[in-house]
Amino acid sequence: MKERFVEAALVMGMHSKYLDQLEVAFRLLYDKRVSDQDMKSIITRAFLNKEEIKTLALTGNIELSTRKSNMVDGVVQYYQEASEIDNIRGTGYGVYNAVAGYFQNQKNFRNDEVKMKSIVLGGLSAQYTQKVFERLIKV
Repeated sequence: MKERFVEAALVMGMHSKYLDQLEVAFRLLYDKRVSDQDMKSIITRAFLNKEEIKTLALTGNIELSTRKSNMVDGVVQYYQEASEIDNIRGTGYGVYNAVAGYFQNQKNFRNDEVKMKSIVLGGLSAQYTQKVFERLIKV
């Protein structure tokens, strides 16, 4: 029993440290100013795969599939119109929230199980949101 308490304390300590680091990252995003042009570029680039990124680097242009184009347009529209973004529009935090909000509130999924897998369990929605987060931290 004592070993389990020690292990639980370690896990709680790691969790607390993670939350502290996440708070710092989100504060950085909140303080980061992002223009509409940069917002669209960050979102678009987050939806590109490795091959598309190479093509963009070589040619300076990329043509998105209809599916990706519709998602990018949906995220941009959500960013521009969602009332949840009003107080954070123009910040990195607003861009991050637009991506997460689009997948949680706007995108249609086949069913709730597919939605849960996509958003929470490391599916495409979670991956796109993570890519936007990483791009915003780097910029």
